Amino acid sequence: VRTSPSSSKKSSGTIAHSPTGMAFGSEIHALFETVGWIDEDSVAMPNTEAGTLVKDLFGQPEFNELFSRKGRAVDLFREQAVESILDGKWLSGVMDRLHVFRDADGAVSEIELIDFKTDAIADPEDLVERYAGQMRMYAKALGLLYPGAKLRCLLVSTRLRKIIECQ
Repeated sequence: VRTSPSSSKKSSGTIAHSPTGMAFGSEIHALFETVGWIDEDSVAMPNTEAGTLVKDLFGQPEFNELFSRKGRAVDLFREQAVESILDGKWLSGVMDRLHVFRDADGAVSEIELIDFKTDAIADPEDLVERYAGQMRMYAKALGLLYPGAKLRCLLVSTRLRKIIECQ
């Protein structure tokens, strides 16, 4: 049986999916995909609503911190495909952004799993609850790949302009 982490998203029954909202979310994801490390590369965003929002987020200290390498030994993966067998099911998905930190010996010591969310949700806890299943599935897959590494799961909420830890 094949499954995807996004299929485990909890439905609240209160969120309407409009074509405009979905297009905005797709543009936000595409813009974040172009960003490497903001302390190493210039980040040019288009003069659109999504571009202005992403640029503004990088002006906030917590976003600046998350998207800066600061000379650390960290591998960056964007739109990283994942295929794994978990609990007898074939997991197939794409992680938005992954930071894989290495210690002085080059061993993986910590991982930041980052997922971009544009949901029109007012409460961070609702966002965490909605995507907990998805993030757990990704975390399990990463645990197989990097056993023993510390894992942080982060939801980047563009609506709330917050980074929310989900574990």
